[in-house]
This record gives sequence, structure tokens and C-alpha cells, in this order.
Amino acid sequence: MNWRYRAKTIDNTKITGIIEANDENNLRAILSEQKFFLVKAKAVKNLKLSSKFRKRLSFRQLANFSRQWSAMLASGVDIRTSLQTIRDHSESRVMKSLLTMIYVDISKGTDISIALGKFNSFFTPFFVHMIQIGEFSGNLPHVLQQLTVYYENEDCLERKLKQAFQYPKILLLFSGVVVLIISFFILPLFTKLFNKLQVPVPVVIRIINNFTSFFKRAWSFILFFVLIFILGIRFILKKPNIKKAIDQFKTKIPIYQRFLISSLTSKLSRALSILLQASVNLTDSFPIVIPLMANSYIESKLHSAFNEILKGTSFSQALKDANLFRSDFLEMVKVGEQSGELGSMLSTTTAYLDEQVLDNMHKLVALIEPSLIVLIAGLIIIIMSVVFFPLMNIMKYRF
Repeated sequence: MNWRYRAKTIDNTKITGIIEANDENNLRAILSEQKFFLVKAKAVKNLKLSSKFRKRLSFRQLANFSRQWSAMLASGVDIRTSLQTIRDHSESRVMKSLLTMIYVDISKGTDISIALGKFNSFFTPFFVHMIQIGEFSGNLPHVLQQLTVYYENEDCLERKLKQAFQYPKILLLFSGVVVLIISFFILPLFTKLFNKLQVPVPVVIRIINNFTSFFKRAWSFILFFVLIFILGIRFILKKPNIKKAIDQFKTKIPIYQRFLISSLTSKLSRALSILLQASVNLTDSFPIVIPLMANSYIESKLHSAFNEILKGTSFSQALKDANLFRSDFLEMVKVGEQSGELGSMLSTTTAYLDEQVLDNMHKLVALIEPSLIVLIAGLIIIIMSVVFFPLMNIMKYRF
């Protein structure tokens, strides 16, 4: 039976989670073994985690967890003690609860990968597969070291992307704030001035004022319909055919296409190199890395390539037939395949691919920034025309 529980330690550290136990006394004994005191418990029929357990760990969190776990296992600490130590020193209540549940499962003899796999909304499938490889090969510390490097690289790339797009986001936010201030506070003052001087209010200002007045009167209904619209769009976008069509469209946008393909190529190369160097054969590795692409159109292309590999087509030729990757990457894959060192070749290629990703990212940002500057300049011109020409009208009627 599964029990949803709330517990705490002597120093009042609180955790919550779900644990399998025979009855409440058994649950109390399990928690007491780990120095937790049961506060509240409720039997649940289905192992359904709360929403806070459905958010996947960030790349940095996975890298930190892999690094800590690898270091402790390499120093001779057993798996259960290492998980317990990481849990006790974690500042995240979610992590404490999660590691408690994993600890209990492993204590009952459950495989590590199966215990982690129960939280597939928390750990990535790639992470679980790698743990399974390390567990069965008896080389879990080394696999965790590889995972640390992998997620550190992913985190570094993700941070650079966020940093590169930070300036365009600030420009957009600034533009929106300026437009709102002028629409809701500045233009109404001009309207009062025009009416006081008995001067006709310009059409543009009347239109904007009518919109802002309507929004002030019916803002709750507008927000409600906007919310319904957003939820409807999200529901539609979850449809496999719609999602695939949008993902395919992304690969056709000229500048963004190069950035997207280079980014996914880097991810594919890095993940495959780790699996191949861990002595996992290509036909077992390829299906594991395909979901990492997070693009249904590209995933379908790679699934087709995988089917060709199963039919006897070489890996390099299957990727070439997918018509997604650059010729230089395909050539490197071909050389690695022919030399029998595909894993090492992909590992070397990944650094080159990361440079391509950053280069394409800078080109994309270099295109976005001037476009935003032109947009802001256009807004300033519109604002000046809306404000300046009415002033000219006032002077004309006044004098």
C-alpha cells in the first residue's frame, strides 16, 4: 500500500512524499530508521505525485547531483549511505522527499534505475538509462562522472543562450511598458486638454482612448477570454499533428533553422558519444538519444533513420538520408564509423559543434537586435506623431 506522508526531523526539517508500506506503523518505522518522525499519513490507491514533483530537474541540478553522487561512490561510500548523505545536506525539500522515496525503494532491493524511473517526470529518460548502464556494468561512478560533464555542458550552453536573448527581451519589455504608459496616462491628458480648448481630438487618440476605456470597464472579461484563448492554443498545440507541423516550420525559418539544427546536432553528438564510450552499441544508443531532441519533426526523421540502420544501412548514410545535418558533421561520423572509433570521434566533434551553436546564436541575436531597434524607433515615431501633431493643431486653433 502507498502512503502519502508528512514528516520532520529533530531540527524541524520537513519533508513530504509517497512511500510504500504495509501499514502506518510500518511507515513510521521506515521513516524512523532515517531519523524522521511521522507527522501525518494517508493511504493512497495510486502512486500520483503532487505537482511539485512533476517539474523536471534543471541541467545544473542534475549536474550537481551527479557530481556529489559520483564523488561519494568513488570514495567507497555505499549507494544507500551516499543517497542519505546527499539528502541530508540538500537545501531543497523536494529533493529531500525524492531521495527518501528512492532510498526506501533501494533498501527493499529495487534496482537503482527502476527506483529513479518511477520519477520519470523528475529525471530525464536519458539520465535513467545511463544509471541503468552504470548499474549493470558495475561502473556507476564513471557513468555519473560522464553525466556530470554532459549536464554541465548543457547548462553552460543554456545559460549562454539565455544571456544572449536577455537584451532583446529587455527591449521588448521596455517598448511594451512605454506604450502602456502613453496609452493609459499620457493620451487621456491630451484628450482633456483638447476638450477644454474645444479642439477636435485626433482620430488616433480617439481610437486608443476608446480601447483603454473599454479595457478599464471590462478588464476582467478580457482577461478571462485571453486566458481561455491561451488555454485553447496550448490544447491545440499538444495535438501531435499540429505540434509536428510547427516543429517542421521551425526547421524552415532561414536563420533560426541553422541555429536549431546545430543545437540539436550538438546534443545528439554529445549524448551518443557518452553512450558509445560506455560500451552501449549503436542500435541500443540511438533510440535513447532521440527523445532528447524535443522536436517531434526531427524525432520522426531520426526514427526513420534508425529503421534504415536496422535494415543494414550505415549510420552516416542514414543520417545523410534524413537531410537534416551539415556535410562536415556527416563526414566526421563517416570517418568515425569506418575507423571503429565513432564514440571518440563524436566526443571530439561535440566541442566543434558547440562553437557552431554559439556562432549561429550570435548571428540570430545580431539579426533580432536591429529588428527590435527599428521596431522601437517606429514606436517612437508613432508616439511623436500622436503627440506632436495634436500640439500643432492646438497652436493652429489657438492662434
